[in-house]
Amino acid sequence: MFGSEKDFGLVRGGFTLIEVVVSSVLLLVVLAALTHSLSYVRRTAYSMEKRLACIHTGRGVMEQFRAMPFNDSRLAIAGNKRIPESITMDEEFREEARYTVTRGVPINDIKIITVELKWAELTGGQGTVSLTTKHSRVLH
Repeated sequence: MFGSEKDFGLVRGGFTLIEVVVSSVLLLVVLAALTHSLSYVRRTAYSMEKRLACIHTGRGVMEQFRAMPFNDSRLAIAGNKRIPESITMDEEFREEARYTVTRGVPINDIKIITVELKWAELTGGQGTVSLTTKHSRVLH
């Protein structure tokens, strides 16, 4: 027993420096992955929230267009027009909102109305929702 570590009081409990460094690196990797996942979930939730708000706003705009008389000047055949101020809608989307009115084929008694709404994504991109409905002379 002479010369052993126990004789000189050199045995200590605890972790070695290597074990602490390795566990710290593993912890950082796990935290980085978790942070990235949470960031992705937040961006996706934001995008879905904006998409649903655009769909809701677009449906309201289309209902107001469908309530107009068939020969209303706001429903003249044309493309890429700004939504008229007389249409009630969420002001957040008004600046980029556009609509198009085309003639139904082969029947001229139908107009096809397409409403397009856009929003800015958190990543700097742009999201778009496009909704289409038909407006018939027969209903008015």
